[in-house]
Amino acid sequence: MLLIGPLGVGKSTIAAKLANSLQKPRCCFDEVKFDYLSEAGFDLKTAHDIRDAKGIFAMWLYANRFSIEVLERVVAEHPGHIIDLGAGSHCFEEPEEIERAQAVFNSIETSILLMPSPDLATSIRALPGVQEQRYMNTFFIMHPLNEAFARQTVYTIGKTPDETATEIEAGSLST
Repeated sequence: MLLIGPLGVGKSTIAAKLANSLQKPRCCFDEVKFDYLSEAGFDLKTAHDIRDAKGIFAMWLYANRFSIEVLERVVAEHPGHIIDLGAGSHCFEEPEEIERAQAVFNSIETSILLMPSPDLATSIRALPGVQEQRYMNTFFIMHPLNEAFARQTVYTIGKTPDETATEIEAGSLST
């Protein structure tokens, strides 16, 4: 099972609850990504230099060049896990990367998009973040690959993480 969604929607919290209740191992993308990115050729100093010179979006574009390898590797190396992807880790812009990501998502039985609300403006307002993160989060919330890659969407606003996890369990067991 793969959980995707924007910053602050609760992917990690809900993945931990699902892993516990379903008695499955969990892989937190944010805990392994820097090792995988480094092995793919990503350089943190270069990323920071790009961020300082051109902003956070330019830094994300730089990191994104390596992210498809990381996505492929995380899924390949963690079969049977509940995987919570980092925000934007499925958002690609280049056709070749999109095609490779589609192959990854096709290999997974369950991919769930977590969003606060079906209304994009409500989702944008509902999630935390400083202005720079809000700009990126708006991009992630509105990204067209959310719908392309998710087999199910679960809305979190007004629900506790336990309620959201229960809804996911019920939906994944019925499919």
